[in-house]
Amino acid sequence: MSPDVQFGSLPLSSFEEAILNSLLLEERYGLQIIEAIEEISEGRILINVGTLYPTLRQLEKKKIIESRLEDKRLESRRGKARKYYKLTSKGRDLVEHMNYMRQQLTNWKQS
Repeated sequence: MSPDVQFGSLPLSSFEEAILNSLLLEERYGLQIIEAIEEISEGRILINVGTLYPTLRQLEKKKIIESRLEDKRLESRRGKARKYYKLTSKGRDLVEHMNYMRQQLTNWKQS
């Protein structure tokens, strides 16, 4: 874990953690994030768009994720360009640390 990421210094909600985990393997746009979280949670977590985008903006402010607009020359479709989100190196370190700690707690045995 990089020294600038301290686990306790960035309190995250379960929803934010789910978003970050959905971005661990690849960048995604909003609907893909929603679908990934629903799949990962086996349908137990359902997200509406009105909740997703403000949370994504907050994660960007914290520099945990970053976004880019699709290249319209590559994807032709009606409407606005899709915005893709991905973890920053700080975000990746944070997710890997959270997942490591969760695994350690799962395997922890009291003496």
